[in-house]
Amino acid sequence: MGSSRGTELASFCMSVRDNKRVLVWVGAGLAGLLPALLLCSCGQKDKPERPDARAYARSLEEPPSVSKGAAEPPRQPAAPVKPDPPRNPPPTPKTVPMITCAMPLLEGVNEDDQQVVELALNDWGTRILVKAKKQICLFDAGNGDLLQTLKRTTPLWGRNPGTEGMYISPEARTVATRTDPPQGVKNPQATIAFYDAETGRATCAANLEHDLEVDEGNVVFAPDGRTLFVCGRLHGKICAQALSARSGASRMLNLPVAGKINCRLEMLTPCPGGSALLGSWGGDRIADKHPSRLSVLNLQGSSERLLQSADIAPFRGLWDRRIAVSPDGRLALIEDMERVGTCREVWTAPLKTKRVVR
Repeated sequence: MGSSRGTELASFCMSVRDNKRVLVWVGAGLAGLLPALLLCSCGQKDKPERPDARAYARSLEEPPSVSKGAAEPPRQPAAPVKPDPPRNPPPTPKTVPMITCAMPLLEGVNEDDQQVVELALNDWGTRILVKAKKQICLFDAGNGDLLQTLKRTTPLWGRNPGTEGMYISPEARTVATRTDPPQGVKNPQATIAFYDAETGRATCAANLEHDLEVDEGNVVFAPDGRTLFVCGRLHGKICAQALSARSGASRMLNLPVAGKINCRLEMLTPCPGGSALLGSWGGDRIADKHPSRLSVLNLQGSSERLLQSADIAPFRGLWDRRIAVSPDGRLALIEDMERVGTCREVWTAPLKTKRVVR
């Protein structure tokens, strides 16, 4: 009996498992088996089966079925595909406008006397100082507006030569004007007045050394515009006078020229820092040392060093100086326009070595 009952219970458990129910048997008894059956339904309903993802995707791609005899729906044209904008588009280059600075026309002055001979730009690139043969003008570099005009108001050499004897600083801040010594004065001295290019007002003045024979083509500002060097001869000796463009103070420079001078000092060019000057001579500085047309005059060490790397004499004209020193004081750019006819020759001479770039 026990075996038959066990068989019935096993088959019943199999049938309940197939119907997704849970069967719990609780039995207790000492004398025999008194089975008690407790059947609990979990109450779970059958969940619908999930559709196949691949089949569903194919159904979206396939067009809907059209019955025979029915008109096919019109197809909509596909919208054009717009390319995605770049995430970091390149910046649009800005066009720099052309600025025109028009010099005022002077009545009764021919076209040649109205030519521009020198330019200067300030450190911020906002002001342009233009020197022509008869006037000096300051322009706004942003829009080309004329801000100030300076002309000679005092005579030089007994006449008004325009802008001869007028000098502009390289930072476009100062205009210096040399005048004749006053008449009827004991021991008269020529003066140089300094004017503010922005306002046109005189800031200071300095007296030139008495009996100084000024070399007109050899008056030049220092690179920082604070000092004006006036070169010439004093009692037959080559000399230079340094004038402060800020206070008018002056001092004579003892040029450290070694030995006898047998040629003319054509141009004296200040080097950055104010400790040295670059001299350009009309011939070989020393007869038995060729070439020696350029020399560095060290004001601090009171010495002269010949630059024998460049066999060239820089060109000098009334309005032209073909010599320049780099801002770092290492190179000198020189040009000769008359050495071989009209052929120009440009050299770059190192100031601190013996090499040359031609």
